[in-house]
Amino acid sequence: MKNYPFNPAVRIRKPVAAIDLGFGNVKAYAEGADGHVSTTFFPSCVEELDASSQLAQFAKDLPNKDREVHPIVDGRQYRVVIQSGALPAIARPTPVDDFQQSPHHNALVAAALHTLGYTELDVLVVGTPLHTFTLHAAELRRRFEGTHDHGLGIVTIRQVIVLPQPYGTLLLAQNTGKIPADPTLSTVVFDVGFRSTDALCATGLQVDAKRSYGVPVGMYSLYSRFADVLQKEFGLRVSKLERIEYALRTNTKLVLRGNEVDVAALCLPQVQPMIDEVVKTIKGRLETDEDIRIVLTGGGAKFFASAVQNVFNGTPIVMMDDPLNSNAKGFLLAAKAASDQHARTLMTRRI
Repeated sequence: MKNYPFNPAVRIRKPVAAIDLGFGNVKAYAEGADGHVSTTFFPSCVEELDASSQLAQFAKDLPNKDREVHPIVDGRQYRVVIQSGALPAIARPTPVDDFQQSPHHNALVAAALHTLGYTELDVLVVGTPLHTFTLHAAELRRRFEGTHDHGLGIVTIRQVIVLPQPYGTLLLAQNTGKIPADPTLSTVVFDVGFRSTDALCATGLQVDAKRSYGVPVGMYSLYSRFADVLQKEFGLRVSKLERIEYALRTNTKLVLRGNEVDVAALCLPQVQPMIDEVVKTIKGRLETDEDIRIVLTGGGAKFFASAVQNVFNGTPIVMMDDPLNSNAKGFLLAAKAASDQHARTLMTRRI
């Protein structure tokens, strides 16, 4: 894997973008030639539309239709809601290992590119879970490099770089001074996502593949267990887990049979053993924790923090300031560095 040192002295020649797309949410950043940064965030909720159906026609006529877009992938039209604050009305994709090669994933990427507002990018950086990285990197580059039209306008991308999702946080942590430069210590980026939890181990920016590990257990598993607790306490199953996710994300109470429930306070203590087991499994893959420091990131970082502190007792632990968006911010650094390198190469050829 290449290193992506950030050199702020080099001027960006063309717009660059970064997309961190998981089963939970789409987080994306772009930076223009003038240094202006735009960002977008919305749930990874997507569904196929039958263009001839009444629903598709109704969606086109909605007065607030700017809250959703309808990208076309492989001749089929999809609906993506790009409103970030609302309770998702569309289900998130089913967790499968080939999600990054699915038309649903392509539709979400197309929607993110559209909301960022650029029709030409020098570099796009996208991420994929650690445990499926080798399955998807080449295909993601093939799908998005070049000129494409997903029904939202033509977009041209000179280069696509695919990185494991935790690598974005590693870049951001190093370039913002969150972790000191020490060649004798390794950094473990503990990334708690919607459907997976990844631990990426690296010395400097060099990844140690043998000590990097991902498990398909994330916040969705917690929401499912929270639903079990709520059923036990109130005799009512919360089948729409998006309600639990929304309450936790917005720090609001969940209304259940007239009761306003603090979901985290009620459910987290009863689900703690499952979280502890995930953290212990990852620690076992590291072989030893005597030479590591930990960086916590991802939308579920705060729910795993106490388990990480207990299992890795005495190990230095840093929580990212904005864990939900840390990978996307780090991907933008990689995009800028790659664009800078390309600009320097062009300048050298002209001399």
